[in-house]
Amino acid sequence: MRSFFLISFVSFLSIMVVGCKSGRQEIAPPWSDDLIVSQADMPVPDTRDFEEPIGTIVLGEAMRLVILGNPDLAVLPWDVRVAEADLIQAGLRPNPELGFELEEFGGSGDYSGFGSTQATLQISQLIESGGKRIKREQLATMDIELAQAQGVIKQQDILAETAKRFVVVLAAQEKVKLTGDLVNISQEVVDAVSRRVTAGEDSPVKQTRWEVELATARLALDTARGDLAKARGQLAAMWGGYSAQFEKVQGELESVPVIPELDVLTQALENNPEIAIMDSILQRFQRAVELEKAGAIPDPTVSAGIQRFEESDDTAFIIGLSLPLPLYDRNQGNLLKAQRQLSRAEVQNYAIKARLTAQLTDVYQELLIARKMTQTLKNDILPGVQDTFNAIRKGYQQGKFDYLEVLDAQRGLFESRGRYLDALSRHHKAWSDMERLIGGYAISEK
Repeated sequence: MRSFFLISFVSFLSIMVVGCKSGRQEIAPPWSDDLIVSQADMPVPDTRDFEEPIGTIVLGEAMRLVILGNPDLAVLPWDVRVAEADLIQAGLRPNPELGFELEEFGGSGDYSGFGSTQATLQISQLIESGGKRIKREQLATMDIELAQAQGVIKQQDILAETAKRFVVVLAAQEKVKLTGDLVNISQEVVDAVSRRVTAGEDSPVKQTRWEVELATARLALDTARGDLAKARGQLAAMWGGYSAQFEKVQGELESVPVIPELDVLTQALENNPEIAIMDSILQRFQRAVELEKAGAIPDPTVSAGIQRFEESDDTAFIIGLSLPLPLYDRNQGNLLKAQRQLSRAEVQNYAIKARLTAQLTDVYQELLIARKMTQTLKNDILPGVQDTFNAIRKGYQQGKFDYLEVLDAQRGLFESRGRYLDALSRHHKAWSDMERLIGGYAISEK
């Protein structure tokens, strides 16, 4: 009995060693075993390996900082690593099974002891058929590609948002300058009215009214500065900054690109990563259908072992083969699910194209509206209100106009300037949305 267990144990070790070696050679992974480590052992990317900007930054510098330090972008490589781990698992063969049986002992009569015992030690191996392992690897490989493509989409979303926040900061800086000018002009008018009151040419009531107007302008300046501080913080948050350390942003807010024709933009919409990725998604679901079809093919299990007959002190080898009978479970539910997921992806493909086309049309109209507003304000409104204000302010100092006319002209001027800044911001934000929709490709009319 002891010799049987010794022989069986040695046989088992031999089978396991040979099986492990052959398994490793058959898989032949393209990666090194040294690279297969647990997630806890993997180094976490340092997203703070750059210094916060402290001077003047341009849009390109802001984009670079975002790529280096944005917390959401730091997560994306892990999605690819998870998919790579799935690929490793997909390429593994099923483990062999070790079985041991002890028969005809502990009964009655001749079988009351261990004299008639039959002991069997065998090892079984499931053999996958229908190319299941290859199909799993193909599916896992596509998941890696999709994870990478999803990362590109996420990166473009974040960069587009960065561009819009940059424009908000740029416009906020201009509004601080604008309200600062309003405070200066209001102060000049207050000083002029004060001199007229001292000379007995105006009522003290008018001076009080202008002082109220000056206080209102200063309040607007404080509000504009608060809005600027908020916008700067929101921009810094895009690269993981806890507060804005930079001094200011630099850019040409009045530099408005020429808007391409809608049909040109519609053709460029094919560059949108959401559309480009749909072909890969459809292929992925087609691979899934093929894998589930292979799942309907029964997998045989082969076994081999050694048997010991205690009564005759003999041993014998045994082999076996078992095959599931697909009478009830033919993987039909999983196959139907995969087929319907493929059909859903095909419908979703059309839905995505329709949604993006509608968004592009909306953005195009937004660009046209913003361009019309900026052109009208710049060419037709601002020059007129500026000349009117200059003439009325000069005339008021000469006693030709009432202070209410000066006040009305001043409000009209700064309201128009504010609207012009808003229109410029609106145009640049819409332009950023347009570039995001067409995949970030710059297009200009010739």
